[in-house]
Amino acid sequence: MKAVYLDNNATTRVDPAAVAAMLPFFTEQFGNASSMHAFGSEVGGAVLKGRRQLQALLGAQFDHEIVFTGGGTESDNTAILSALETQGARNEIVTSAVEHPAVLALCAWLEKSRGVKVHYIGVDARGRLDVAAYRKALSPRTAIASIMWANNETGTIFPVEMLAELAHEAGALFHTDAVQAVGKVPMNLKETAIDMLSLSGHKLHAPKGIGALYVRRG
Repeated sequence: MKAVYLDNNATTRVDPAAVAAMLPFFTEQFGNASSMHAFGSEVGGAVLKGRRQLQALLGAQFDHEIVFTGGGTESDNTAILSALETQGARNEIVTSAVEHPAVLALCAWLEKSRGVKVHYIGVDARGRLDVAAYRKALSPRTAIASIMWANNETGTIFPVEMLAELAHEAGALFHTDAVQAVGKVPMNLKETAIDMLSLSGHKLHAPKGIGALYVRRG
């Protein structure tokens, strides 16, 4: 019996076009992308090309708003920890009760080890966020709100563009774990209030161990 793979929300097969695009950098073009000589600058140009491809996919305004990481978890952690470090006396997080463990595990650790207050917003029977509770949880103490764009279990789409605007009204940053949304939901981040967005390559036919964090300029 031939097996049929039906778990693409967990991970995807690497696209043959992606494999072909990568192979030269495992063989002939192995220079350091940061080197000043021509052998390195060729690779640096390829990194810039990749960054601009992601910029176009996300609708980001600037290519330098794309930061490459090792995956979605690293992107989520970087976003939340950076917000806590840069938001002064603000030391509270607002998130949902149905986030990926990449966010929930970090929040639990921050509560236990740093005394950070985390507000976990519930969802209804259809997986939709309690927006009234979200709005109530936001305050001058909120450093960041982190709400996923699309849920990895139910497929529910969250109204992140509106949620980002509400976070800004409270003076907080807004991050979205968009691992399950990038490549499936049209995005134009420059037209939103979203400050940071996480994605993971292996969810959309890129290799494992590759992710990115969108960080709005400023």
